[in-house]
Amino acid sequence: MFTYEKNPERIYQKSFEIIKDEIDIETYPEGIREVVIRIIHSCGMTDITEDIHYSGNFLRAGLESLQAGKPVFCDSFMTSHGIIRKNLLWDNEVKVTLNEVLPPEASNPNMTRSAAAIDQWFPSCNGALAVIGNAPTALFRLLELVQSHKIKPALVIGVPVGFVGAMESKAELINSELGIEFITIAGRRGGSAIAASIVNAMSLLLKNSNS
Repeated sequence: MFTYEKNPERIYQKSFEIIKDEIDIETYPEGIREVVIRIIHSCGMTDITEDIHYSGNFLRAGLESLQAGKPVFCDSFMTSHGIIRKNLLWDNEVKVTLNEVLPPEASNPNMTRSAAAIDQWFPSCNGALAVIGNAPTALFRLLELVQSHKIKPALVIGVPVGFVGAMESKAELINSELGIEFITIAGRRGGSAIAASIVNAMSLLLKNSNS
């Protein structure tokens, strides 16, 4: 017989207690603490705090976008499925456009399907959330489109994972002069679970503030 914790609430509580024991969460402003805790909880790595970068108004921009009922555009279905819909109380549509990429674009050897999917939703992204957890090419493409069209999301959650382009795309986001509010994880680490956890943290902050 295996002995392990079975109660989901106690598992959550204990997880957050361990995180707070292992990092000095008080160094983060209120609100941002919840985002950082959720990031760590989603990946199990407390040292990831060393790589978390964000712009000065990222949290306010994200909260205002959600509360205004703006859409949440995701780069992949994995990212989308990690977002807890019941906590989105403002009729925010969670949108993925991978299946809307037309065959000529999908077969372009110089553009990934993930990057082509950004073109599908970019015209509607002004003031919305752009959530990229898988594809570095999607983040690169988003930055290209913002630069050329002067349209930009309210917040870019840019945490693509991988060995080719992930580190570089996130460095471009951090060093961008495009006036984008953002949160990212420098280096190779990232992923859809982390991306979704950031959206979930913000929606919970709003939900709890309204309860």
